[in-house]
Amino acid sequence: MPIQETQKANLAGHDSVLLVREVVDILREWVDLHARFLPDFAGAYLWGGVTALPADAPFHLYRDVDVVVVLTKGAPDDESEVFYRGLILEIIWKNFEDHSNAEAVLADPSDGPNVATTQILADPTGRLTALHHKVAADYRRRRWVQARCEAEKTSAEKSLAAMRQATTAEDRMNSVREFLSAISGLLAVAQLKRPTTRRTLALLGEMLDAQERPDLTEAALTLMGSAHMSRTEVQALLDQVMSAFDRATEVNQTPIPYGFAIRDHIRPYYVDGAMEMIDEGHHREAVYWISCLDTAYLVLQNDAPDGEKSAFASQYEAMHTALGLISAEKWAGRLDTAARLATEIYPIADALVVLHPE
Repeated sequence: MPIQETQKANLAGHDSVLLVREVVDILREWVDLHARFLPDFAGAYLWGGVTALPADAPFHLYRDVDVVVVLTKGAPDDESEVFYRGLILEIIWKNFEDHSNAEAVLADPSDGPNVATTQILADPTGRLTALHHKVAADYRRRRWVQARCEAEKTSAEKSLAAMRQATTAEDRMNSVREFLSAISGLLAVAQLKRPTTRRTLALLGEMLDAQERPDLTEAALTLMGSAHMSRTEVQALLDQVMSAFDRATEVNQTPIPYGFAIRDHIRPYYVDGAMEMIDEGHHREAVYWISCLDTAYLVLQNDAPDGEKSAFASQYEAMHTALGLISAEKWAGRLDTAARLATEIYPIADALVVLHPE
């Protein structure tokens, strides 16, 4: 990892909410004081939901802020987490060469929305600014909306295939999340909305309700395994998973995918991010985000003392059982549900695409 985690800042005097422009100012400072001095540094820009917010909008500090750091070579495959002046920064590493083709960016359902709406934080060559202007100019054209939708359909089909091949609860959970992310992203990019991770199911439900298809919202929750769950049950699941998270932060040593996110300063993002949806009445939708913390159990499998591993393994299995990922009979029904979601959501997205100008 090219940088080390910045020393935790003293939060005294910081409210739990900043304005977006204040957040951006802090990001610029971090880039100027830290990222700019990295070997092979070639620029930096905003990423994620903050790019879609006006400057005077409130930004809750339990959320992380995504920033892309561009390197001329050797960009790591994994992200990094940095705690800086009260902000949780998720650093996304990208290679400079990936910023030369505007059409490739426009066709990508993640890159397109982000580059179209970004703010450039550093651009020593000028390439990032030119790319941003080109993508922003063409972002709303139907051909590129269609291209981004087709990319999300491809992701959904790959996830469906993975679901059909999955035999372990862990593989089933991963493929379900990937599929739900793809179909939520599909409806989002069809309407020039931004795909999301934390609020994947909440956003999907909002978009399906707008299409007067609450039946598909329930189908998506059934696929997640949370359709039947009460607020009390979801709260208990969150508490259990966070107990595993807290222990995992203490023992985390072995590098694993997404292990960078098992750090105690990120805890509010998971807890408050989940509670936001639970308090909205979207407790069933919050299960998607809570399930993403299964990384903590993988850390514990590797690094917990031997005397603790059995108890945490039982917790992990209990979560999979609660979400219906163990039973072969239940899983067969989930495959049917996923196929139905794809069959019925694809035409909805197609109808939305044609509303955009050529």
